[in-house]
Amino acid sequence: MTWAQWANVTLRTERYARYAYSPNFGVEIEPARQAGDDGRMESIVRRTVTEAFMQHPWTDSVRAFTFEREGQILRVSCVAVNRRGGTAYIATDLSA
Repeated sequence: MTWAQWANVTLRTERYARYAYSPNFGVEIEPARQAGDDGRMESIVRRTVTEAFMQHPWTDSVRAFTFEREGQILRVSCVAVNRRGGTAYIATDLSA
């Protein structure tokens, strides 16, 4: 699995939901869904995605978050940068 594939899987995996994964793997989206408003939800998603991606030793930074709301769906995208200068555009849809 490449680093970009790892980042995509990480973004789509709820932390603690699968026993096969380490407790350090995945993102905590459920608290974001319960946040109550978009601003707070975006803040929680930004924090948990950054924390999750920084668990990988190759990750240098996570930036350029964007959020787009379409009804009950929140589209989240960001750019992850690895230590070799490679970038991965990561995006997923979250139901609110």
